[in-house]
Amino acid sequence: MVLGFIGVLVIINPASDAFSLWMLFPLATALFFALYQLLTQLAGETDSPSVCSFYVGVFCTLILSAIVPFYWADPDWLQLGLLLVLGGLGLCAHFLMAKSYRYASSSVLAPLGYLQIIFAVAYGILLFGNYPGTASMFGIGLVFLSGLMVYARRQPVAPARQL
Repeated sequence: MVLGFIGVLVIINPASDAFSLWMLFPLATALFFALYQLLTQLAGETDSPSVCSFYVGVFCTLILSAIVPFYWADPDWLQLGLLLVLGGLGLCAHFLMAKSYRYASSSVLAPLGYLQIIFAVAYGILLFGNYPGTASMFGIGLVFLSGLMVYARRQPVAPARQL
């Protein structure tokens, strides 16, 4: 895990002139996402994926409602439709994540999270023409290597239930 954190530091390069405190938000996001996954796994041991998804929806609505008075803008019909689609996709994603923890342990599912890096780089290139630099590619390599090391050291678990 330390190697992965070093990789993240190489990517954000806190010593550069381009560094700003806003670059720490992805680190906080990663921390909260890991907590979210752990809580989903724990809740999934006693509750169904539907109940877990309901809890997440209620909790996120309450938390995000606190900032609405400061940033609210009336959405037009297209934006409202996009918000509904985004909410539906988020609901489906959380439901499937909660369901996946019933069939596999987090040590088996965690490496799939590294696909996000591949897609982020691909989207950056395809949508924005933003190619990662040499330092970023080196940092990404360290993050992947760290993930492979954690995966290789995982404890064997009982066979997953059949679908």
